[in-house]
Amino acid sequence: MAYQNSRLAGRILNITRAENLSGTLGALKKRGALEVTLVGAEPAQKLYLTPDVVGTGVDGDFFNVPFLLNADGTPWFEANSFLVDQIFNKHVLNRPTDDAHRRATRLLDYKIFTEESGIDWLDFRGRRLTARPTYRYFKHLIEERGLSPQVVNQYTSDVYQLYQFVSGNWHDIPMERVDSVKTIKIYFQTHTGARSIERLKRSQTQSVPPTPKEQSGFVRDDGEVLRPLKNSEYAELKSIISSSQWSPIERLIVNFPIMTGARKQTVLTLRIKHIDRLVKAGPSNGKSFLLHAGPGTQIDTKNHKRQTLRVPAQLVQELHTYAHSPQAKERRRKFQQRYEKEYPGLEKIADEDVYLFLSDQGNCYFMAKDDPRYPEIKSPPRGQVVDTLKRKLFKVASDDFPRDFYYHWLRATFASLLWKSLLPKIKEGSLTETDAISIIQSRLHHKSRETTHNYLKLFKNMDGKLITQELFEDYLLQDSMFAGALKSDKGSCI
Repeated sequence: MAYQNSRLAGRILNITRAENLSGTLGALKKRGALEVTLVGAEPAQKLYLTPDVVGTGVDGDFFNVPFLLNADGTPWFEANSFLVDQIFNKHVLNRPTDDAHRRATRLLDYKIFTEESGIDWLDFRGRRLTARPTYRYFKHLIEERGLSPQVVNQYTSDVYQLYQFVSGNWHDIPMERVDSVKTIKIYFQTHTGARSIERLKRSQTQSVPPTPKEQSGFVRDDGEVLRPLKNSEYAELKSIISSSQWSPIERLIVNFPIMTGARKQTVLTLRIKHIDRLVKAGPSNGKSFLLHAGPGTQIDTKNHKRQTLRVPAQLVQELHTYAHSPQAKERRRKFQQRYEKEYPGLEKIADEDVYLFLSDQGNCYFMAKDDPRYPEIKSPPRGQVVDTLKRKLFKVASDDFPRDFYYHWLRATFASLLWKSLLPKIKEGSLTETDAISIIQSRLHHKSRETTHNYLKLFKNMDGKLITQELFEDYLLQDSMFAGALKSDKGSCI
């Protein structure tokens, strides 16, 4: 059972579906407007609601909207309006309301604090800082609650943003009394030279310890700290997942990032049609297939970037074999059955658009943003299966296998294998290190070349141009981890 804060019980509700919440109310009837009655007006008045036209196949309804109540059970109008505004200003394909619920919880915590302390949350007339609601709350979070600096900053940030919204719409609140804010300039060095950015600093924040430099053997990739598996660790991983205790689907989920560098959202949003189309189109150079991911492809990527993955032919064949295996077909049948039962009002999903990787109950492991259910789901699946696989791995792994390992390390392991496959060309002079960096940057889809430089530094410490994909694939597959893996559907199922 999920943890629930008893202090908030009965004060935060969830509106499963708020119809036309982004529509516009007006006294004049426009084309397509709906006639509505203004509740509470005497005498009764009619208004017209013009639905929001999105143009992306998503209507103006909001799903799983948090709704806050005052102590007397009346709606906390200002906070609810703020939360709706926060949701509305997100892209329509990025509106699951987990973030809004977290904000709602923090705002309600503030409201309850003011009530229990006998404070009017809108009263900032106090001359002394300690007489003002936000400053008293800031002190409370630190001294009485003992929250970490990061958490304190999250709470006070949400409260400050609420007051900004409220002061701009309803109440005349002097924001300089809510918090003292100043603009600071931050200087930093990049591989292209010195740069600076401006940030607003509020007084109601605590200093957060600087992000520690990566320890030896690690690299920072788009905000994530990871490292490639060492040769012995990689060999142990291959040995473990090749055992009969691991099912084909489990092996493929692990192998895909090792052989392509893909992140989990890309791996777990593959559809049947992607594999079938790769097989139909054939390889681009005899051994690898080009798989396009990102916007318009139904395959999710980080930050919605367009990507082109090179998928080794052997992996494509194994994916195709699994996709048309009895186990995979049964899981797709369960998926369609559940979908039609639980979401009868949504458009049907074509068989070719069903996810390649599904649980034995027919559930997806990561819900793509173009999934018709996505706007309605309060907490869409976000790849928790990789944690399940990690726990399974640790049950049999030796003491030498790193206990801080997680799935994203497989992306770094791919980069390491690719670098090793390029070394012979570099040593013979047919490929420069600059060319190698370009290749790795392209394959990892790094926006910043500096990120790829950091990988190269790591690889050097650990230990012509790439004419064909075969060089990498021959290196990767010389000790095949896949032999016989898909000849049957034996082994455990996720």
